[in-house]
Amino acid sequence: MVAIRRRAFVILFAAVAACAGAYLADREPSVVGQSSDTYRVRVEQRNPGRSRPADGTYLETLCRERAERLERQLGRECDVVVRSPFVIAGDSNAAALERKHSSTIEPACLAMARQYFHKSPDRPIAVLLFSDERTYRRCAESLFFDRNVSRFGYFKPGRRTILANLAWGDGPLLHELTHALMRLDFPEAAVWLREGLASLHEASSLVSEGGGSLLEGEMNWRLEALERQIQRGRLQGLRDLIHADDFGGPDEALNFAQARYFCLFLQGKDVLSEIYRRYRASHHEDPRGEKAVLLALPGIGWRDLDGEFGRWVMSLSANGLTQRAGT
Repeated sequence: MVAIRRRAFVILFAAVAACAGAYLADREPSVVGQSSDTYRVRVEQRNPGRSRPADGTYLETLCRERAERLERQLGRECDVVVRSPFVIAGDSNAAALERKHSSTIEPACLAMARQYFHKSPDRPIAVLLFSDERTYRRCAESLFFDRNVSRFGYFKPGRRTILANLAWGDGPLLHELTHALMRLDFPEAAVWLREGLASLHEASSLVSEGGGSLLEGEMNWRLEALERQIQRGRLQGLRDLIHADDFGGPDEALNFAQARYFCLFLQGKDVLSEIYRRYRASHHEDPRGEKAVLLALPGIGWRDLDGEFGRWVMSLSANGLTQRAGT
């Protein structure tokens, strides 16, 4: 009897070890607060004897390795393409994934780099795109054991992976792409700017300017909840929004809407990029970005700003975005 129990334990231990080994082989090391050199050393330690390629090809090599793992994980129903630093996969064919990169991902990244971000990804970012909610949820669970997820999409920072449900259009992809790039560029940003900027890009268009393109926000479905709260006289002040630690809870949708339209308001005044850069440079002294906002809008206090913002929001339904902030 003892021998049988020991044998069963050995078999069980071997199975658990095999599963753990498969998980760890796929899992990327945690690199928060570490340099890319530290990351490269760890990769080389996991692959003893492998010579490191030249710097110009190293990211491409990592992308192809990530693509090979995704091909094994996703199976035949999904295609995978590499467009460094992105590894793009989904239930569309390779040609459709290529088009999504050239029409949406690449131009959005270039615009955001021009407007906000000065750091480029130095490690692969997986972008998983699914044509319907059923496939999206099934893959979220099978790949990451994630069940209670947003119906739109989400970003997994530790795995550097975006999942997007394209049944809602490109909005979820642009939202999560903003999160992925902003986490690299400015991980200390307060939640109002993180979610405000990501939500702003859900509905946006590329506008040519000065030999390049900019992402400009447009109205979207989040406006209605914001208008209702203003009509009731119950919208929180912008200073309270800026000092919020978390957007969760019963007012989550309203918090997202207010942050989005505050960013759109600032973009209309042509100060959003300025605020982002100033806040990034001074976040140790200005952890919420409050000073950065007021410096970009001289001569106005929070109470007056609340009033101007509320009037501007209520003008949007009637005037569309032809009425820019401050005009």
